[in-house]
Amino acid sequence: MLAELIDRQSLLFNRTTPVTSNFVVDSDDISVRRFALDGFDLVDGLPDIFAALAYLERYLGLYLRQYASVHDPFASEIRLAKVDRIPVCSPAISESFQALHFDMGLPLDPDLAAGSSLFNFAALYVPYNVVNPHASTRLLPLRRLSLSPDRALASKLDVYVKEYGDGWAKPSYVNTGRLGSLARVLDSLNAEPQLTDYYNKAVWEWFNEIPSEDGLIEYQREAEFFRQFEIDIETLEDRVQLVPGQLLIIDNISCVHGRVGRRQFEEVYQVLYGSPSVSQTQIIHIKDHLVASMESSRQKNESKQRYGFAV
Repeated sequence: MLAELIDRQSLLFNRTTPVTSNFVVDSDDISVRRFALDGFDLVDGLPDIFAALAYLERYLGLYLRQYASVHDPFASEIRLAKVDRIPVCSPAISESFQALHFDMGLPLDPDLAAGSSLFNFAALYVPYNVVNPHASTRLLPLRRLSLSPDRALASKLDVYVKEYGDGWAKPSYVNTGRLGSLARVLDSLNAEPQLTDYYNKAVWEWFNEIPSEDGLIEYQREAEFFRQFEIDIETLEDRVQLVPGQLLIIDNISCVHGRVGRRQFEEVYQVLYGSPSVSQTQIIHIKDHLVASMESSRQKNESKQRYGFAV
């Protein structure tokens, strides 16, 4: 059954069951405390994608039971939504950079995005048949930001998403009421927004007006954009260079991720867990969490914690 769900390159909501409905044994071999703190965790020594998925089911089940979080209103619906090897398309393989983003974007407009899916958790697993992976995954927990509430992010974000939300232009213009890029969330604070034309760009197309071989020029462009808001991503973000057998688990609402370095064809499995359909009230809950996280009262430029991750 599980083998039939892998590499379908399509969503699996109608073929899987909620993780909280599956029996989970609280055991000493899994600790979700690190994940609850910063919204990401790294697990070693998983022999294949089946072992990785079994571990994820237990891990997320424990997390949803043990910790109150932004995911509570969705807990009864969160299920496996996608398991695919990536990258598979030529543009993604040829590029060496991904901007900080939420996988599949967050639904933020309660009118435009009601009824759409939410992807609560993301994971990357590198199988043992991959030789010499060298790309680094970038991770930035939103709690490390500390925007001033005086900036009025909530009200400005409402206007921005309704006007410039992610979508597409052909065959006719569609605004999905979602935002995928953290930079676009911040762009809502600009009196004259700078990234409105990013509404239909893929994550590897952001900040790559002149693509570089190693992705560092694009990274510096993104870092320069963030400095407008007194955010030093070079200080705040973590980097993880995944090796075969490792599973990186990410809270896709509380932690953004990106990449520097080129991935090989089908280098990693991308796994997504989510909720098939969200209500207007739930979307408001997501937006409120996003704003509250970014307006944290923590000291600006809080030092990142590496937890012994490979960098």
